[in-house]
Parts: sequence; C-alpha cells; structure tokens
Amino acid sequence: MTVEFAVLGDLVVRVDGRAVDLGPARRQCVLAALLVDANRTVSLDQLADRVWGESLPERASTALWSYLSRLRRLVGPVIERRPLGYRIVVEPGCLDLHRYRDAVAAGDHEKALALWRGEPFAGLHTEWLDRTRESLLAEHFAARLDHCDVQLARGEHGSVLAELLGLSEEHPLDERLHGQLILALYRSGRQAEALERYEAVRRQLAEALGADPSPALRAVHQDILTGAVAAPSGSARPRQLPPGIRGFVGRESTLDALGTALGSGGPLVISAIDGQGGIGKTTLAVHWAHSVKHLFPDGQLYLNLHGHGPSAPVNAGDALESLLCGLGAAVDRIPHGVDERTALFRSLLDGRRVLLLLDNAKDSEQVRPLLPGDDSFVLITSRSRLRGLAVREGAHLLTLDLLSPAEALDLLGNVIGTARVENERQAATELVEFCAGLPLAVRLAAEQAAQHPAWTLRKVVDSVRRQPSRLAALSLPDDAGTDLRTLFTWSYETLKPDAARMFALLGLFPGNDISVPVAAALAGVDETGATTALNQLVTASMLGRRDDDRYEPHDLLREFAQEIVRDPEQEQAARDRLISWYIHTAVNCHRALTGSPHQLPVDPPPEGVTALELADRRAVMAWFDRERDTLLELILRADRHGGKISGIVIAQLCWQYFHLRGDYAHLMEAYEAALGYAVELGDEYLEAKCCNGLSLPYGKLNRPEDDLAVSLRAMRIFERLGDDYQRATSLLNISSTYNTAGRHREAFDATVHARSIALAEGAAVLAAMALNNQANSLIGLSRFADALTAAHTALDEFEAIGEVTRMIAGLDTIAKAHAASGDNSAAVEAYRAALRVAEDVEATARQVTVGIHLGHQLVAAGESDEATEVWRRAHLLAIRIQDPAAHEIEALLAV
Repeated sequence: MTVEFAVLGDLVVRVDGRAVDLGPARRQCVLAALLVDANRTVSLDQLADRVWGESLPERASTALWSYLSRLRRLVGPVIERRPLGYRIVVEPGCLDLHRYRDAVAAGDHEKALALWRGEPFAGLHTEWLDRTRESLLAEHFAARLDHCDVQLARGEHGSVLAELLGLSEEHPLDERLHGQLILALYRSGRQAEALERYEAVRRQLAEALGADPSPALRAVHQDILTGAVAAPSGSARPRQLPPGIRGFVGRESTLDALGTALGSGGPLVISAIDGQGGIGKTTLAVHWAHSVKHLFPDGQLYLNLHGHGPSAPVNAGDALESLLCGLGAAVDRIPHGVDERTALFRSLLDGRRVLLLLDNAKDSEQVRPLLPGDDSFVLITSRSRLRGLAVREGAHLLTLDLLSPAEALDLLGNVIGTARVENERQAATELVEFCAGLPLAVRLAAEQAAQHPAWTLRKVVDSVRRQPSRLAALSLPDDAGTDLRTLFTWSYETLKPDAARMFALLGLFPGNDISVPVAAALAGVDETGATTALNQLVTASMLGRRDDDRYEPHDLLREFAQEIVRDPEQEQAARDRLISWYIHTAVNCHRALTGSPHQLPVDPPPEGVTALELADRRAVMAWFDRERDTLLELILRADRHGGKISGIVIAQLCWQYFHLRGDYAHLMEAYEAALGYAVELGDEYLEAKCCNGLSLPYGKLNRPEDDLAVSLRAMRIFERLGDDYQRATSLLNISSTYNTAGRHREAFDATVHARSIALAEGAAVLAAMALNNQANSLIGLSRFADALTAAHTALDEFEAIGEVTRMIAGLDTIAKAHAASGDNSAAVEAYRAALRVAEDVEATARQVTVGIHLGHQLVAAGESDEATEVWRRAHLLAIRIQDPAAHEIEALLAV
C-alpha cells in the first residue's frame, strides 16, 4: 500500500492513488500535526497543544485517541503508536513538503516551486498551524528569492522582472527583493525606473522603520549611478590570496604538474597537494596561485580548513558561509543547511572563472561540499592524500616531498644571505640537516641566525641542538626583543589576575581546544567568570577564539603555558575538577543514551564543577563528537591526568558512544588501556568489566579468538566473585562470538543460561538481549519459525522497557529470520523499520550495516532501483564516519 500526502495547499491524502475523505477539520489538524514532523515521534502533549492550543478540552486525550483511531483506519498502519507518542511514517517522495525541500536543497528551484499549490494546510486553522503556515510561507518566499538570484546570475533579468514586480507589492520593505528588482530593471534598460524604485524604497524604509537602506542595497544604487557593470547580488570578485612568502625555492616538478593540470581543460579541474606538516604546502600553493591569478578574472577565494592541527576541522556549513561571504552574500541571507549552501555557492559561481584555494584540508569528505561547478580551478593542500577526490572527482594528486639538501641551503641563503652560507658551508649543511629538510624548520633556524648576524652558523647549530624543546630552540636569550619566551612573559605579566590564572591552568588541559564549561571547571569558576578570563586572553593575543565559541592557544603559547610554575596543590585541584567535570558530564550523557545509570561508583563533583545536562540524544552525540579526542587522551594517558580509576570509568562511559558511531578501533584502544589499568590495580571486578567491554570491538574488528578469550576470562572472574548479573553479560558476549563462528548450538545453550540468570536477577534488558541472541542462534540452526517467535518477543520486551537502541537489534534479527526463510518482502519491512530507529537514535554505524542488508533484500524482492538508492545513502554515511564498509558498498554499486 502506497500512501501519499500533500500539504502545500489543501491537505490531501491518496492511498494507492485514490483520494481519501479525511473528514472534519479537527481530525485533519491532528494529521497535519503529525505530518509536519513526519517520521519523528510527536508526544501526546505536543499533539494536544498543536490541535487545541490554550482551548484544550477536558477529555483531550480521549478525543485524540478517537481522531487517531479513525485516521489509522483511513490511511493504514503508517500512523504508529510509540512509547512517547505517535509517529506517521512517510516513505521517501511521498510527502510534497519533503520533495519541495529536497529540490530546494539541490538547487532545483523550478521543481520546488512547481509543487507549491497555495497556502499550506489551506482552510485549517489552529494557533500552531497558523504559526507553521507563516513559517512555511517565509521559507517559500526565501526560496523564490534564491531562485531569482540564480536567474539574475544567469542573466535572465527579463524573465524574472515580472515576478519581482509582483513580489515587491506584497513585500514593500524587503531590501533583498528590492535590490534584485532594481538590478533587473537596470539590466532591462530601465535605468530611470530603477533609480526611482530605489528612492521610493528609501522613503518607505525611513517612514516605516526610521532606517536607511542596507549597504548591499546602497551598493546596487551606487553601481547604477557610476555606470559600473552591475554584478549579480552575492557575486563579488574576491581577491583573498594571502601574500607570498619571501625566499621561495625549488619545487619545479610540482609547479610544472600544476601548470599541466591547469592546461588540461575539462569542466572542473582539481589539484590536491599533500605532505607532512611544515613541508611547505601552503607556501607552494600561494606562490603558484599568485603566478596564475591573472587567468582568473572573476576572483580568487582562500579558506583555511584547519584539517590538521590544534584546531578542530572547519565543518562544511561554516566553510560555505565563509566562501559565500567572500562572494558578497549577506550573512542573513545565507541558508542554514549544508546542501542549500552548496547549491547557492555553485549557482553564484556558475559561468565564472574563479581560483579556489582550500588550505589544510582534513579529508575528501570535508572538501566535497565546497567544490564549485564548471569553469573554476580548485587547489587543495592537506596532510592526507585525498584519494577519494581522485576517484570520484578526478582530482590530480601531488605529494610534496622534503627539500633536497641543495634546496634547503638555497632557502637558508635567501633568508640570511648566500655569502654567509658559502662562507660556512659545513655549518650551514649541518643546520639544514638538523632541520631534516623541513622548510618550516629551516626558516625558523634561518630567522634565528638572521637576528644575530654576528653569530657564526656553527654557534647557531650548537644552540639549536642544545635546546630541549621547539620553544627553547626559538628563544634568543641575549636579545630580549625577539626572544619568544620573554615576549610571552611580558604579555602574561600584563594580564589581570583571573586571566593570568586561567592561562596558566590551560597548560594542564590535554585537548586541542577548550569550551567555556570545561575552562570554568578547570579554574573552579562559573561560566561568566571563565568567559571573561578567556576573552581577556583573546584580547591580549594569548589565545585564539573560534566561531563556535571554543578557544585554542597557538602551539608555542601552549608550550609556554605548560612551563609556567603553578602551586602543586592548586594544580592538583584543577586536574581533579577537570576530570570530575568530564566524568559527570559523561555520566549524564550515558544516562541519556541508555536510559540506565552508570554501574561504577563515582565520587560527587568537587565545588566549582557543574556538569552539563544534555538530555537530547543528538546533543549528547554531538558533545561526544566534539570531545572525543580529549576523552581518549584522558583514557590513554590516565596516569598523567586523573589516575587509573578515572581512565577506566571514562572508558566505560564512552562505550555506548563508540558503539553507536561504529568507532571500534578507538573503543578497542580505550578498553585495552583500561584493562591494563585494572590489572595493575589488582581489581578483578574492573578487570572483568573491561574484558566484557573489549568483546564487542574484538568481534567487530574480526578478532574472534581475542573476543572469546576476554569473554571467557570475564565469565570466570564473575563466577569467582559470585556476580550473576555480570556473568550473564559475559555469557551474552560468548553467545555472540559462537554465533559469528557458526557454533549455533553452543550459542543457543549460552543464551538459555544467560536468560535464565537475567530473569532470576530481574534484569529485563539483559533477558531481552539473551532472547534476541537466542533467535540468532535459531536462525543458524534453520529453526526460522522459532527464531521469529523469540525475536518478536525480544522486540516487545525492548519496547516495553523503553530500550529504543536495542530495538534495532531486535528488528535486525527479525529481518534476518525472514530473509533466511525466503520471505524477502517481510525482511524488507523489518529492515526498513530497523533503519528508521537507527536514524532516530543516531546509531550511524548501524544505519550503514542495516542499509547494506536492506539493499540485498530489495534486490531479492525485485526492487533494484530502490536498493541502489539505499546503498548510495549508506555509502555517503560510511564515507562520513570512515566506515570500512564503504568499500563493500562501492562494490555493490559497481555491480
């Protein structure tokens, strides 16, 4: 049964192509309240508020049940009862609002606009629906203006003029609209009318708002007055290349390769330069870009993506915003979604010849949304070799090597003088050898020598070799004006006491960048005090601040902060607060992900520590994503930070996150470290807990012997300790290992034992997990009917206790049983349900695996086109999370 919905006009529902009479307006409002959040659960309270607002009847829940019951009879089981409310399941392409937004995101405005039939939910009125309608109308208006921008960029001012004139009557104060209209009038040869329109808008703004026209609107007016060729709105000609660096040497082969790539023609040319940090990628790229910029009359864009280094990589949304601003787009007119921003970026560059330099990229996935359309040249630098761009986008890959000894000597001579190098050839050779051919190191050493022309190069060599650190090697003790440590000390001594204390404590922080809540915990102050201190450091150039309100010190300043002498007691208190903040925030996140309390005891937070409360699953996963590297550092080097117990606790708290993200390599690394700590501490309980935690990553990373070994080790310890609950957990791990190895009879026996223990212990989740594992064993034993009975029972138990994440496993098992018995259609439905749950709970790794299985069953059911689409979506996600399954999906798509 196919159910289609249309909301962009009258509310219309068609079941298998036949329109359905939806009945009274109030019932239609209930359906509308579900459709706006299609495929997401809407709570009963939300439904009531959306349908009645403040006029809530006494028996609203009864009325809702009646409306929903009737709607289910009309449209079928697509309306589902969920633990927290109701959800309407809308298949891809079956809701016109979804198709509309997809078309807008893809830049296909004409397709989107054709779907608009009038006012959304026409004829239906509640307080919530009226607000929603206004929001959708505003969204549609913005899409129409975006389409007008594209049309103007293509020179279609004549065809867009009539629409703009009509819109201007409806929106007399919208400056973006009037800027488009004035530009269209001017390009249509109606200069006087364009100027009159500007003057009328200026008067209207003054009378209605007491405001002058915006800078963008004034710029259009000025272009007309001066007779300049009017460029499309949001289409500036940027000149963003950084200045070239003095003393560029060598690299002839790479420069030749870039020239060849530029001359190769084609719709879009991409060259990616990779190599290690400090190798001179940016220097080379900027040097070459300046040499060819005359070939790109429409501009040159530059963006540092911070892919490698202390900064977090720039996300696609932020990168696109920066590039769009460089093209003249107003910040308040830039759409929010990444796809929409990519579409606008490519539209603005359509037909223009622009050089785009993307510096310090993390990987292909970071770069891909930033690629323009035809006619442009993209030059990328990265420490990673961007093979994905070569395969999918045809990029030319160039690897930059170390400087040869001769090139390094040339670079040294360019900075300090060739005569000085020739006079001390041996010392100069030793100096560049000490720098190992790394251009950045050569420049630092050369700069030190240049600052002291009286020094022999031999003295420079001896000086840098004696220093214990990079900061030390760059210090010049007999020249305070250029000594980095002295300069930093001067800045430090001018700080206010709170800022100075914060800077010193930042030397204890193990991560690359720090948020305000973490800094507040580290210093034992509230967030307002932390923000004040951090901003003072930014003002004093002792700290950098990113657009996402995270702070990061320069590498050398980080070294300087680590050298500051702190009171031992205060230092230990700061470390304790930092560890406690991460532990208690992770405890809260663990509870939000699992619905269960953390099992290991945790000391109360010390004074000055307020952990984050992130009840929303997406916010929790985003927090873990941001803090992952710091959490790993706290686990892997626990002795240096909070001690072995804290390392074990944090590893336990991160287990669910790593599992949901499918990051099994880091999960294994964390738990192997934690297991080592437990053994060193002589704590058998923690040792067994860590063994249980290691079972999953060992299994996922194809290490079955290690998987079975740690599970058996854990079970024996828990037997000795008399802990039946944990012993049942070990039996579950053992059953999974046996099932993977095809030892289904042994797996079945282990699940029976585990479920028996779990039921006796009152452990409902564990009992349901055991039953689901049992169903998998029964599938392996070809007892498909029994397997389905067990799997459905396990699924019901998961749902009854609110274990939404575990429901993925239950649905997956049901699908496997149907597939094994040859019922492909039933398997497809179960896999679809599993995929929807995985998407709801952000179980990204499961989305990939379920998508692969769903595709296979769709092929078996004769739905090859849908299978291809499912695999494509799974492939994009696998690439984003760096899942090795991406290669498997690529092979499937190739077939």
